[in-house]
Formats: sequence, structure tokens, C-alpha cells
Amino acid sequence: EQGCLSNAVKLLRLTYASARAQFGLSAQVTASAIKTVASKYAGLRTIVVGPKEKQAGRLVKEITAILKSKKCKVKHEVDWANSSQHRIQFFNGSYIIALSGQAEANVEGEHGHILVIDEAHKVPSFSVSEKFGPMIGMLSFSKTVKIGVAIGKNHFHKSCTVPDAVVNKTTWRDAEIYLDKPKKDLILFRKQYFSKYLLRKMPVPYKEKYFPGRPDLHKETGAEVTVLSWEMQYELMWKDDVLNFLSDEDQKRLFVG
Repeated sequence: EQGCLSNAVKLLRLTYASARAQFGLSAQVTASAIKTVASKYAGLRTIVVGPKEKQAGRLVKEITAILKSKKCKVKHEVDWANSSQHRIQFFNGSYIIALSGQAEANVEGEHGHILVIDEAHKVPSFSVSEKFGPMIGMLSFSKTVKIGVAIGKNHFHKSCTVPDAVVNKTTWRDAEIYLDKPKKDLILFRKQYFSKYLLRKMPVPYKEKYFPGRPDLHKETGAEVTVLSWEMQYELMWKDDVLNFLSDEDQKRLFVG
């Protein structure tokens, strides 16, 4: 059984650290992969963490929607009577549970094979190192998946930059969720389509950079984000978060007293 579970973790094909530009696609792929291995391998424990329990529950809700879809072939393997909005229980003993990543949250007693941290840039490094890391460190094999954007330089930044990390990086240019739209919602420039929605959000300096010779696309829309926000969330350029005054050690000293 242990060998089968170990293979399940390998088959996930998920990343140790995944940077995304708020496109939701990574969460959908992660949800689909977790659903597949949880239904196939008995006793697989998956812990889903978000900045708050409600946000962690969002990924569990995504998995639930996949399981209840008409095309899903394993929905009968879910013990719906013992499942909730924060937990999915399978008849084979596997389960998926959502937990809050807040430092003060009481999340003791859980141990898992897979740890998924959604919006990892918002989850305190202290919570990851002192609470959730040990939850999967107790078992002989494990997988950690982090999904977030390039804001601040906490544990997520470290995971994305260590040499042996597998990083799936999707910038605004590669986000299929914005390109899979009707032609009326897209702009054709130099034989390539771009999202009108993203163009409205794009700061003027970047409009001028990406669409030279098209002054009609350089106009302000009033919906632009700041250059800093664009670079972190859409270009995935790591920046120091101006609100993140405390180092990891300072955070730890603050929470342990």
C-alpha cells in the first residue's frame, strides 16, 4: 500500500512551487489532479491550505464541482454523506481537507501526503515552517504544491528559486483563460491575439512597450493597475512587498512571543 501511495504522489505531476498570475488555471489543474489520485489510491491524505479557511475551501469547492460534473467517472467513489464544504471523503479512505493558513489558527492533529498551499504569497512563512511542514514531514513520502503570485519574498519566493524546485510559471501572455474568448473580446496585433480585459488593466508604460505604433491602444482606461502590481501579478517579477516589514525570523518571534 505504501508503494502505491508513493506512486500516486509522483503521478500528480504537480509542482513544488508554481507561480501564477491570478489566472486560476493552476488551481483548476491542481484540483483535477488531486481528484484523480485521491479516487485511485486508497488512504491518500491531501491538505489544502489558504490564507483563510474560506479561501482554502475554494479549491475544495473546485474539486467538488469536478467530481459532481456529468463527465466525472469517479463521483460514485465519494462518500458524500461524510463530506462537507471543507472536506471530501472517499470510500477508499482517501480524503481532502481545507485548513486555514493563519498563524493563530488551530490546525493541530492533521498529517498528509500532499500539501497544497493556494495563494501561497499570503500564507505566513511561520505557518508553513512550524505548522504545515511538520504535517507532511511525519510521513515517509510527501508532495508540496504552492500556487501564488510574485508578491513579497516569503517561503513561496524561496520555493520558487531553490535549484531543485519544479516551477510552472504562467505570465499574462500565456494565460489561456484570457485567450479562450470570443473574438470580440480580443485584439489582434502583429498576428497575435491579446485580451481586451488585460489591456484595460495594463499600465500605460507597458501598453507602449507591447503595442508600439498603436497610440490608440496606449490611452488610459481608468482601470489600470499600478506598474508595481502589474509586474508582480502579471509579469511575475519578484518584488519586495512594501507591507512585508518583518523577516521570517521576526515573524516567528512575533507569533511565539
